[in-house]
Amino acid sequence: MMTAHRVEEIRSFHAALSTRYRTDPAAITALERHAVLSMMAELLEHAEGTLER
Repeated sequence: MMTAHRVEEIRSFHAALSTRYRTDPAAITALERHAVLSMMAELLEHAEGTLER
C-alpha cells in the first residue's frame, strides 16, 4: 500500500522535475529519468491494487 507521505514525495519530485524540464529539457539526467520510470511503475502497481478491491 502506498502511503500519503510517499504520494507527496512523488508529487514534489514531479513538480521540481517539470519546472526544470520546461527550462532546459537537456538538464534531466539519466538517473532522474530512471526515477520517474520507477515512480510510474509504483503508481501503476498501486492503481492496479486499488482497482482489484
